[in-house]
Amino acid sequence: MIEVTIAGIILGITLAFMVGPVFLVLLETSLTKGVQKAIVFDLGVISADILFIGLVSFSSALILTEENVVWIYTLGGLLIISYGIYNLFSAKKKQKNITQQKTLPLANSHSGLYFAKGFLMNFLNVGVLAYWLTTTVTLQATLTGDPNARQLTMIYFIATVAAYFGTDLIKIFAAHRIKKWLTPLVLIKIERLVGVILIVFGAFLILRGYLFANGIGPEANSLG
Repeated sequence: MIEVTIAGIILGITLAFMVGPVFLVLLETSLTKGVQKAIVFDLGVISADILFIGLVSFSSALILTEENVVWIYTLGGLLIISYGIYNLFSAKKKQKNITQQKTLPLANSHSGLYFAKGFLMNFLNVGVLAYWLTTTVTLQATLTGDPNARQLTMIYFIATVAAYFGTDLIKIFAAHRIKKWLTPLVLIKIERLVGVILIVFGAFLILRGYLFANGIGPEANSLG
């Protein structure tokens, strides 16, 4: 049990530092929108992961079929691109206001929107589901024949999610502390940079959907 818990914690910390759209948006949200909004965003991300774990534990075929994987990739890519475009417009608007107000405007979006943003950004990424599927299959193969396999599997995933969320909280508060050393103009540049990166990530996700449709890529092997 201790070995399984440690393995889950290590995986959770590793996942928390994997650079991707969620990683960048989490830090950018903490810097420009505040700790509360960043935590709500992360809860949305974690909720999608928990749903993924439930799906792969029972039947990933509920959403992973040849007919819908490509459009999930495409929809996820378009969603991330739209977030990137929003960041660019938001940065442009703040750039205009900064010359008059000398400070960044407060974020006034409802917290529920940040939860939905985190959930959808993670859920509409088939690569994340493929990762959880691979992890689950590997774990189940390792625990084959163990009478406590189901309990150990649950402990493993609880440890993973807990370590993931705990590490994200550290990142959120660390980013918020760094904020006081950054000028409003630097924060605007960060928001603009994250916007550009999100657009690139979104385009890449759509490309992965195209490759999947042609039987190319790790997801094609994992889910096929």
